[in-house]
Amino acid sequence: MNILEKFIAQVQARSAENKKSFELLYKHECYGVCIGIIRQELDSLQRVSYLIDWDNGCQFRQNAFDLVSNNVQIGEWGFLNANGKKQKVRDIDMLQTGG
Repeated sequence: MNILEKFIAQVQARSAENKKSFELLYKHECYGVCIGIIRQELDSLQRVSYLIDWDNGCQFRQNAFDLVSNNVQIGEWGFLNANGKKQKVRDIDMLQTGG
Protein backbone atom coordinates (compact mmCIF):
# COMPACT_ATOMS: atom_id res chain seq x y z
CA MET A 1 0.00 0.00 0.00
CA ASN A 2 1.53 3.33 -1.04
CA ILE A 3 1.41 6.54 0.99
CA LEU A 4 -1.62 7.96 -0.87
CA GLU A 5 -3.58 4.73 -0.36
CA LYS A 6 -2.73 4.83 3.36
CA PHE A 7 -3.90 8.44 3.58
CA ILE A 8 -7.17 7.63 1.82
CA ALA A 9 -7.67 4.64 4.12
CA GLN A 10 -7.10 6.88 7.17
CA VAL A 11 -9.62 9.44 5.95
CA GLN A 12 -12.19 6.75 5.18
CA ALA A 13 -11.67 5.03 8.55
CA ARG A 14 -12.03 8.33 10.38
CA SER A 15 -15.24 9.12 8.51
CA ALA A 16 -16.69 5.66 9.20
CA GLU A 17 -15.88 6.00 12.91
CA ASN A 18 -17.34 9.51 13.01
CA LYS A 19 -20.52 8.29 11.32
CA LYS A 20 -21.03 5.58 13.95
CA SER A 21 -20.27 8.00 16.78
CA PHE A 22 -22.53 10.69 15.37
CA GLU A 23 -25.48 8.33 14.99
CA LEU A 24 -25.11 7.06 18.56
CA LEU A 25 -24.66 10.52 20.06
CA TYR A 26 -27.52 12.01 18.05
CA LYS A 27 -29.81 9.21 19.18
CA HIS A 28 -28.97 10.12 22.79
CA GLU A 29 -29.48 13.85 22.09
CA CYS A 30 -25.84 14.78 22.67
CA TYR A 31 -26.04 17.55 20.10
CA GLY A 32 -23.01 19.53 21.27
CA VAL A 33 -20.71 16.56 20.77
CA CYS A 34 -22.35 15.92 17.38
CA ILE A 35 -21.23 19.41 16.33
CA GLY A 36 -17.65 18.46 17.25
CA ILE A 37 -17.86 15.40 15.02
CA ILE A 38 -19.18 17.51 12.15
CA ARG A 39 -16.19 19.82 12.63
CA GLN A 40 -13.83 16.82 12.37
CA GLU A 41 -15.48 15.82 9.10
CA LEU A 42 -15.18 19.38 7.77
CA ASP A 43 -11.50 19.35 8.74
CA SER A 44 -10.96 16.16 6.73
CA LEU A 45 -12.81 17.63 3.76
CA GLN A 46 -10.76 20.81 3.94
CA ARG A 47 -7.46 18.90 4.02
CA VAL A 48 -8.38 16.63 1.13
CA SER A 49 -9.58 19.63 -0.88
CA TYR A 50 -6.36 21.53 -0.09
CA LEU A 51 -4.29 18.84 -1.81
CA ILE A 52 -5.70 20.04 -5.13
CA ASP A 53 -4.39 23.23 -6.72
CA TRP A 54 -7.70 24.50 -8.08
CA ASP A 55 -6.09 27.52 -9.75
CA ASN A 56 -3.77 25.42 -11.93
CA GLY A 57 -6.06 22.98 -13.67
CA CYS A 58 -7.19 20.87 -10.72
CA GLN A 59 -3.87 19.09 -10.30
CA PHE A 60 -2.13 18.09 -7.09
CA ARG A 61 -0.61 20.99 -5.19
CA GLN A 62 3.20 21.12 -5.35
CA ASN A 63 3.58 20.08 -1.69
CA ALA A 64 0.71 17.55 -1.70
CA PHE A 65 2.95 14.50 -1.42
CA ASP A 66 4.85 16.01 1.52
CA LEU A 67 1.59 16.85 3.28
CA VAL A 68 0.17 13.36 2.80
CA SER A 69 3.45 11.67 3.71
CA ASN A 70 3.89 13.70 6.90
CA ASN A 71 0.28 13.12 7.87
CA VAL A 72 0.55 9.35 7.44
CA GLN A 73 4.01 8.92 8.96
CA ILE A 74 4.07 11.42 11.84
CA GLY A 75 0.52 12.73 12.08
CA GLU A 76 1.38 16.33 11.20
CA TRP A 77 -0.14 18.46 8.45
CA GLY A 78 2.95 20.26 7.18
CA PHE A 79 5.89 20.21 4.78
CA LEU A 80 9.49 21.37 4.42
CA ASN A 81 9.56 24.89 3.01
CA ALA A 82 12.14 26.36 0.60
CA ASN A 83 14.51 26.97 3.54
CA GLY A 84 14.32 23.31 4.59
CA LYS A 85 12.31 24.13 7.72
CA LYS A 86 9.12 22.45 8.85
CA GLN A 87 6.08 24.55 8.05
CA LYS A 88 2.65 23.66 9.37
CA VAL A 89 -0.38 24.42 7.23
CA ARG A 90 -3.10 26.07 9.29
CA ASP A 91 -6.81 26.18 8.58
CA ILE A 92 -6.58 29.83 7.57
CA ASP A 93 -3.79 29.00 5.09
CA MET A 94 -5.95 26.32 3.49
CA LEU A 95 -8.97 28.60 3.29
CA GLN A 96 -7.02 31.47 1.75
CA THR A 97 -5.53 29.27 -0.97
CA GLY A 98 -8.63 27.38 -1.95
CA GLY A 99 -8.64 24.35 0.35
